[in-house]
Amino acid sequence: MPDDRDPVTQTQELVACHECDQLQQLRYPPASRIVRCCRCGAVVYRYHPDALNRTLALTTASLLLFIVANAFPIVAIDMQGNVLSTSMLGAIAHLWTTHVPVVAIMVALTTLVVPTLTMLLLVYLLTPLQLGYRPPGAAELLRLLHLSRPWGMIEVYLLGILVSIVKLMAYAAVIPGPSLWALMLLIPLMAAMMGTLHPDQIWRRLEQLS
Repeated sequence: MPDDRDPVTQTQELVACHECDQLQQLRYPPASRIVRCCRCGAVVYRYHPDALNRTLALTTASLLLFIVANAFPIVAIDMQGNVLSTSMLGAIAHLWTTHVPVVAIMVALTTLVVPTLTMLLLVYLLTPLQLGYRPPGAAELLRLLHLSRPWGMIEVYLLGILVSIVKLMAYAAVIPGPSLWALMLLIPLMAAMMGTLHPDQIWRRLEQLS
């Protein structure tokens, strides 16, 4: 009989403990949200009945903030009446034109391409699942999502911006732009998005709809 908390039917499966490798049977959905190993007591599985909804909501909010972060200047620098401002795309273009293409490519990959790909993939995967049908190419895209996750480094980019701002304040007036505030909100939002993402629940939903 289907469980009221989740549209996935009750199933029995074997899981191995990540700590002691004890093979044990897990009922899905489990009776409690935290399932511990019968031998060593380590956490084997964490169940979140509304994880897909929360991940989709956080992904949508992150995507909107990411658009804002790329549409407006990060900072403006006022040096004796001369005001200069730049955006994320402008910073990457400047790196390219100053003959450091390798750095420009790495910055573009880790701060633009991978975060955009991650959020778009999540929206593409989760929206149809919540509507009750399987998106085409879901298995391959879910594997691509797993491979791309370590390459998203917006927080490193933001840290570099903040360090640069602190140093520039000794020489000029630094005016934070809308993009900087959007980035500061985006970092914890994306962390929450990835924290609520449970690929095993996505795989189970895909198996049910296949």
